[in-house]
Amino acid sequence: MELKKITYVSSSEIPSNSANSIQVIRQCFELSKLGYEIDIYFSTKIEKKFLKKEIKKKYGLSHVNFILNPTKTYLGITNNFFILINFCLSLISKKNLGTILTRNFYVSFLLTLLKKKHIFEVHHVEENFMKRFLQIFAISGKDTKVVYISDALRTFMSKKIRKKKLSSFQIVLPDASDIQSNKALFPEYLHFDSLIDDMKSRGFFICGYFGTLNMGKGVERIIDISQKDKNNFFIIAGSGEASKYLKNKKFKNLIYLGCLPCDVSRHFQRKCNVLLMPYQKIVKVGSRGLDTARWMSPLKMFEYMSTNVPIISSDLNVIKEVLSNEINCILCSAENTEMWVKSIKRLKEDNKLGSEIANNAFKDLISKYTWDIRTKKLISLISKN
Repeated sequence: MELKKITYVSSSEIPSNSANSIQVIRQCFELSKLGYEIDIYFSTKIEKKFLKKEIKKKYGLSHVNFILNPTKTYLGITNNFFILINFCLSLISKKNLGTILTRNFYVSFLLTLLKKKHIFEVHHVEENFMKRFLQIFAISGKDTKVVYISDALRTFMSKKIRKKKLSSFQIVLPDASDIQSNKALFPEYLHFDSLIDDMKSRGFFICGYFGTLNMGKGVERIIDISQKDKNNFFIIAGSGEASKYLKNKKFKNLIYLGCLPCDVSRHFQRKCNVLLMPYQKIVKVGSRGLDTARWMSPLKMFEYMSTNVPIISSDLNVIKEVLSNEINCILCSAENTEMWVKSIKRLKEDNKLGSEIANNAFKDLISKYTWDIRTKKLISLISKN
């Protein structure tokens, strides 16, 4: 029996530390598990013969059975133009592409011009005028099915589209997570493991942040919280603008673990007593510094929900599409450090509350936000005519 085929044209550098690359790979992996042949286009710095091994290692996958179509990353920048050219060569050669799925708005624009059916997954609003015009043109196409990452993004973009799009051809699919079992920790991280255990034995509450360290993600807020809350211990892991500062700065009650492989990151998330998501009102992502605070559906949020560890998050409206205060998390004002300190103290003193919100978050994840659930909804969209 011939496998159904999906061609995924990303805008990602793979492998990399970016959340978009994790999302693309996890989605492709889940589609392949359900019997689809996956042909993926992306940018990379790695030689093709080493790619599958590096992708497995970076993203903690049991196997990689995708057809890989990489282009080289030039000057350290993921070049969407070269990803587009590589894809166009396949398009021109009349290669069997099956269903085309893309997060690359240049590709979606081209396919809309050519009146080719495809699915365009939208995670943000382009800020440059011309790029936003191309993005809206692609979304408006009658041959384009649209996946929005949040309801806030769908609502905003729907107002920009002159011709009303059939609701059956556009859906909201937040990001997702899986439930990972404990795996043996790599030897190079055992000293961090011992340090955290030691801090716990001395009565410290372990407060963790895992993710990108760029503007608006809240690392500066965590540093501020740690300086005002000397009775607890803070760990930060990830990569980005603040990583050099964190690596060189010495704190009494905060350590920087570096950028961790996915499996290792999950291990240390589960070691925490509380997980922090201190997003600010402006959240910049990627090399272009796009502000996603109004539309994002952070992978980190779903990873946190999978750990059964209580979450404290900023009370951004888009976050509240998934998290509810004192139901499955504690919500705090993004800029109120004292409120964060008090919320940590409250969870430290109220084990019952922490267990309740952590269990509710976990139940919400397994009933609504696993990769399997997201992928089946995506396949349902693919099947609609």
